[in-house]
Amino acid sequence: MECKSITKRVAVHGDPTRGLLSYGLIRLDIPDRPQSNLLIMMAPVAGIWVLGLFLLVLIPIAKTGNRQVSRLANR
Repeated sequence: MECKSITKRVAVHGDPTRGLLSYGLIRLDIPDRPQSNLLIMMAPVAGIWVLGLFLLVLIPIAKTGNRQVSRLANR
């Protein structure tokens, strides 16, 4: 086996854009999703409001009932 001597290669200075690899714009394809239904989005919020209103009505009724029970017990 024979080893050849190393020689320097000459760099060619030419057009800097020559040899530039370009694929153009990069695009990301996002699959189509069905549009969200407003009713489905608002259902949890509406449920919280209904529960809050129910408690606002229930608490005074419960307090009134406790007062009546304590009055009957004191007689």
